[in-house]
Amino acid sequence: MPVEFLSDEQAARYSQYHADPSPEQLTRFFYLSAADKQFLAARRLPHTRLGCAVQLGTLRFLGTFLVDPLQVPPVVVQTLASQLGLAPEQLRPYRDRSNTSYEHQPLIQAYLQYHSFDGRQAFRLTRWLYAQVATSTVRPSVLFDLATAHLVAQRVVLPGVTVLARLIARVRERTGRHLYRQLRARLSPVQQAALEALLQVGPGERLTQLEVLRTGPTRVSAPAL
Repeated sequence: MPVEFLSDEQAARYSQYHADPSPEQLTRFFYLSAADKQFLAARRLPHTRLGCAVQLGTLRFLGTFLVDPLQVPPVVVQTLASQLGLAPEQLRPYRDRSNTSYEHQPLIQAYLQYHSFDGRQAFRLTRWLYAQVATSTVRPSVLFDLATAHLVAQRVVLPGVTVLARLIARVRERTGRHLYRQLRARLSPVQQAALEALLQVGPGERLTQLEVLRTGPTRVSAPAL
């Protein structure tokens, strides 16, 4: 299955702020506890302390870090800055040295006890996906959202959108092939011949019997029924 099952909107929304967090979300994901403030206090400069807080809240809210850590709604910065006794404008120098934000990420990850999406986590997610595909008929786009929520619940940093989409496509394709082999093995030669006959176009006909059966009535009448 191709990975193009994601809509442009769904792909753009993945691991990004697509709107301002609600007041309830601000309280849940961006409230700084005493332990959070103690962790942030190790960052001595105002912009590094506020920048680290923004990344900490982003990981809680989105389940991942942003390429540009400052691409967050102003209300997020304002909420965190007020708790740290800082002005939102003090965040600007945080992007002056790009290594600073990358250095903070493993520290935040360890503090919040999040796991990187490594081989072990990919294996665990694959097993979970196989279970979902085997027991449900959800569309791949819905399965993508379910997998995202599952990773966030398991405190696993989200992989790239293409990585996750390809993994889902691969699992669905393998499951489909396995299911086909299982079903085919259960058919007798007579049943196989009957099914193959549905794909044949009879003399003087334009459609296979399968296409005839799939075509709905065009008129509300007894012959059409």
